[in-house]
Amino acid sequence: SAKDNCRYYRSPSCRCKVQGLIFVCVLRQKIPANCYPKLANEFTFAFQRSQWGVNGRVEPRFFADDFTFKDPDVTTNGLQEYAKGTGTVLSNCKADAVDVKVVEQNKFTIRWRIEGTANVPFPGLRIKPYIVSSTFTVNDQGLVDSETDAFSIPTW
Repeated sequence: SAKDNCRYYRSPSCRCKVQGLIFVCVLRQKIPANCYPKLANEFTFAFQRSQWGVNGRVEPRFFADDFTFKDPDVTTNGLQEYAKGTGTVLSNCKADAVDVKVVEQNKFTIRWRIEGTANVPFPGLRIKPYIVSSTFTVNDQGLVDSETDAFSIPTW
């Protein structure tokens, strides 16, 4: 059941559920401060395993319904818009996590290396490897509600 997937609120009173593709923990409690490093590490492991930063195949269980994404060139609202955009703009790319740090109680940053090809401004454009710093904020339900990316090279 969806409740079995709840990482932080496993209790008899948990009313977790799946809404469409999105897993939602509806118990309104703050995440204990000592859980943020665990969440950041689990998230980074899943990011590395599924490569969603370059292919759009996100693991919805980590994300809030109102998730927003922003980088110097693009802003999206909603997880499906983010996934579609990532899967459309990039192809044959690889994302290698370099490190993860909890930078504030509800914020962590993953530094990762991207390499591959882009489909804009034309298909097959080779991407010279560079480092992306993705900063994620986490809401009171333990779900990532925003991502802001910065690049180690100038944007287009």
